[in-house]
Amino acid sequence: MNQNEVNKTRVDKMQQDLDAVRDVLGCELPFDRAYVRLMLAIAVTAGVWCVWSLFFTKDDGFWLMALGAGPMALVSMAGSFWWWRRSRAWRKEHPLAAKAFTLDVRITVIFLLAFFGSTVICLKTGVARPALMAMIFFWVAVLFFLTGMTGRARRYHLGTALGFATMCPTMYFLNEDSLAVTWVAASTVLMAMVSAGIIHGQLRRHRGA
Repeated sequence: MNQNEVNKTRVDKMQQDLDAVRDVLGCELPFDRAYVRLMLAIAVTAGVWCVWSLFFTKDDGFWLMALGAGPMALVSMAGSFWWWRRSRAWRKEHPLAAKAFTLDVRITVIFLLAFFGSTVICLKTGVARPALMAMIFFWVAVLFFLTGMTGRARRYHLGTALGFATMCPTMYFLNEDSLAVTWVAASTVLMAMVSAGIIHGQLRRHRGA
């Protein structure tokens, strides 16, 4: 190996170390303004769903009531696929991103096991449907809260946790399906707006740093 190759290897090693330090310190964020626009699009379509649910109830037909959620579902599915592809590309470019992703997967697996265990216990003990639904939304809120607290780059998950936390009492106290749907849609608007605000704030601080 000649001197040029040795120098190139050293430079590559230094670049990898620098990237690792930047990842640890949160110097780079795995999102940009496109993520803010996606969250706002979800908020707008969820708002349409919320207004739609005020005019159509289960008595008008389940499919008519559910039709209002169609635009939000399409935006969410397309956005999730786009987000997944961007995240996969990010993990390939940053050494520690894969480790952070592994941590997220572990947290998710732990709480999925807790969720299924609680569900089985509730079903075996004959817990009422409202309490079971509230428990499901509670575990989802806890999952996103803990994920959001694992690092600066994942703080936007706190918006999702807030949304599911507001849905949790809805599942228990609201007996009318139409009111529950309206509240879930409103909570989704809140969830998307808070997530967009967190991402926007982080991008502004990152740009000014």
